[in-house]
Parts: sequence; structure tokens; C-alpha cells
Amino acid sequence: MLENKSNFLSINIGIESIKTQCTHVWRALNPATGELAGYGGVKLFNRNSFSVKSSTQIVDVTTGVAKLGYPYYRIDTPSNETRFATTPFNAWKGAFRECAKLASGVATDDIQSRLERWKSPLPIEHCELISVGATMGEDFGEFYGNSPEALQKINDFDWLNKIYLDI
Repeated sequence: MLENKSNFLSINIGIESIKTQCTHVWRALNPATGELAGYGGVKLFNRNSFSVKSSTQIVDVTTGVAKLGYPYYRIDTPSNETRFATTPFNAWKGAFRECAKLASGVATDDIQSRLERWKSPLPIEHCELISVGATMGEDFGEFYGNSPEALQKINDFDWLNKIYLDI
């Protein structure tokens, strides 16, 4: 677990360290997988990256912006602990969405081992739903990975809620 006694994050970077044509991504500790990853981490985007017109549907903002010419700049310093599993639905939804992205190839780092960690989470609250969401998300991402329109469903929270209520 990460601790910050003041409850505020302090990221000390000098202006000379900023790479202006990229997205800076600080790592977050995922309490379900025990890994440091970009999921839930602090992101610093170049504001111009959001004014670029694209005909491509973006499923994940960080990787989508990278494809528009603002590459992902990984910073291995942990910024926070991501607290996605605050409710049963949020636990399932977070795992489903992240694993759908992993299995579809939207995210590219260490895919198989990351999927396995999501499907076998550490014993935290709602870990059973994290496992179910991860398995369902992996299946969805594998099946719809070549269909950006279908994959876009992971950003439709009404649709996600309907799927969740059916499990």
C-alpha cells in the first residue's frame, strides 16, 4: 500500500523534464493485482492532443492520444493507489474494461500475465467480482478486438450496468 500522510500527491518534476509532445503517465498501485501500472495512474496530457481531429474511434484515451502523435511516456514513480473496487459494480466494471482493452490489443505491455493477475486477484473486497469481470472482459476483448464499434461499448456505462445486472 502507498501512504501519503498529507493526503495530497506531490509530483516534483522540473520544467526541463517535461516532454511536451507526449503523455506522461505515472504508475498506480493496483490493490487487486499487486502491480504498478498505468491503470488509475496520474496522466499529464498535452492539451493540443485533444484538438486533433481523427476518424478513429478512441476506446482508451491514453493509447488513443498516442496514436494521434502524442506518445506514452511511462514514469515508473508510483503516484497513487487506484481505488476502483469501491462498490461491487465498480469492481466488476473496472476489471471488465481493463481486461477487454488488454485482450483486444489496445494495451500492449505484458498482456497475458496482466490478464492472469486480474483473473486471480489478491484477497481484497469484491475480489470475486473482479475475477468475474476480468474473465468476461477478456472474452469480450478477444471476440470484439477487431471491431472498434463493438469495443466502444466498454465506455457505455448504461450498457455495462445492464451486463452487470445479468450476471
